[in-house]
Amino acid sequence: MAAPMATSINAIAITPDLRYWITGGSDGYIRKYDGPATINGKTLLTVAQRHPFVDSVTKAGVLMSYWENAEPQPAPVRQEDLVLSPVYSLAVHSEALWLLSGLESGGINLQSVRHDEGKRIACLKKHTNAVSVLTLSPDEKSVLSGSWDKNIFDWDLNTGQVKRQFDGSGMQISAIEIRPMGGAPIPPEAAEEDIPSDTLFSNNAYPGADGDLKLEMDGGLGTGQNHNTNGVGADGAVGQALTTTDGIGDAQGSPAHDSLFGGSPTGGSDLFGDNDGMGAFGGDDDNEFSRAMMQDSAQDTDVTMGDYDMSGPNFDPEAGQAPAVQPPANANQTDSALFGDSPLNPFKGDASHGPSSLPPLPDFSQPDGGNSFQPQDAPMPQATVQRPAPHSPSAVFSASAPTRYELTQTSDSTFLSASIDGSLRIWDRRMPNPVARIGNRPGVPPWCMGACWSPDGNWIYAGRRNGTVEEFSIHNARGGRGGWQPERVFKFPGGSGPVSCIRPMPNGRHLVCASYDILRLYDLRSEHSSKHSPPPFLIIPGPPRAGVISSLYIDPSSRFMLSAAGNRGWEGTTTEVLIGYEINVPQ
Repeated sequence: MAAPMATSINAIAITPDLRYWITGGSDGYIRKYDGPATINGKTLLTVAQRHPFVDSVTKAGVLMSYWENAEPQPAPVRQEDLVLSPVYSLAVHSEALWLLSGLESGGINLQSVRHDEGKRIACLKKHTNAVSVLTLSPDEKSVLSGSWDKNIFDWDLNTGQVKRQFDGSGMQISAIEIRPMGGAPIPPEAAEEDIPSDTLFSNNAYPGADGDLKLEMDGGLGTGQNHNTNGVGADGAVGQALTTTDGIGDAQGSPAHDSLFGGSPTGGSDLFGDNDGMGAFGGDDDNEFSRAMMQDSAQDTDVTMGDYDMSGPNFDPEAGQAPAVQPPANANQTDSALFGDSPLNPFKGDASHGPSSLPPLPDFSQPDGGNSFQPQDAPMPQATVQRPAPHSPSAVFSASAPTRYELTQTSDSTFLSASIDGSLRIWDRRMPNPVARIGNRPGVPPWCMGACWSPDGNWIYAGRRNGTVEEFSIHNARGGRGGWQPERVFKFPGGSGPVSCIRPMPNGRHLVCASYDILRLYDLRSEHSSKHSPPPFLIIPGPPRAGVISSLYIDPSSRFMLSAAGNRGWEGTTTEVLIGYEINVPQ
């Protein structure tokens, strides 16, 4: 099915029963199509209209009526004096009793549909620029509106007033998606905001990986420190930088053979003497002697002195009884002085200090067995961290994954917003600030015109300007300097163009991606491991060089899909056609 129009189709709104298809264009008119008559082929395309499409496209859209999307004028006003506004957003009632349409001036028209079509009932005024997104709540008593003025408002349709305002979106709002019901709670640390700075910053303010706070000169010139700055480990060896508490590793330090102050940093010639902290200022001979003594001591006790605190009374097996061992304050908690914030953090930067290479605990048992101390076999601290109960407001919506995804069951509080500058934010209606943020990454163009949730509400997909789609997991949501990193990046062939719109299939496996050249059905479970593997997507037939796709609609039964071609007031060329697809699932 195809419905060619002589204007950019910026928005579509479909009733759940597919009875009415509402479209809005840049020419300032709202069109209503008869869905069942169009699907059944009551009207066919002419030969000239069929030319740009494949041979299977023969049905034409059945237009029922159309009316103006006019700016509010003081009554009375003549028909020729109406000021038409491009339609950038639409939202329709489930039974098509009324609809909402965004105006270029910032107003939202509430118009009747089935009775006295096009009559303006009210105009909601709060935005100061074009309204680009309108999303109805599940109960259809409120609506979320996003505008080019960078604001998001939550409207009460019973009173016509704004209930909540969500600030801080950054740029023009390009998408608002309500989260499906049943998703996992959003981690509380995802709400941490990274405040950019124009000055040089470092991680010297953070505690070391072993939790010790050691005072030293500003800048961390001593390589015996435990901050692991610039890729120097706790033992003075230069390696890969460890991950700090904010999840970002420092830059690689100087090479091992070239120190900043001359000599080798591992050769005992740093600014303050030997790197291990045991050498004197006497020169290389003293340093070599000190290292030899250290190695002998380490071999006797099988413990690396540079990594462990050996302070306290020493024990000699021949002297008699072992000293009394004091139990820890809380045996259920991991020692933060040894493992830091996370048990795995100290082992990420040095392969020689992995969890498997920890020295065994010494045996303090005595042969006489009288007053001997025999330690019980206690399990080593596990690598997994027992996280506290999440404080996220979205925890109330946590539930087990359903066997069949119902797209009509959505959350009444959590939603996703995307800005044209590429940033994404997750909001909770009960919170004034975003509960999670997805910022721009180096090497990725700051642009996002379409984003969506997965049917289970645990994944986010964002289309980018460089012909890629990024996949983010709710379980790995992080804030701060590190930011929320994508799990996978789906890259389309070169020349595909920007991905302007994406929509998930209800089965949770496939993702419909609309790039500039054509539509693709991406298989999220495809094993695309080598260049000889088949492509992980299928081509959806349509007009060549589809241009910018403004909207995609997939009905909950997965039988039909609609695509509208329009640039939504931004840049890009379009085919200016509404295309309907019948989804055939092979048996």
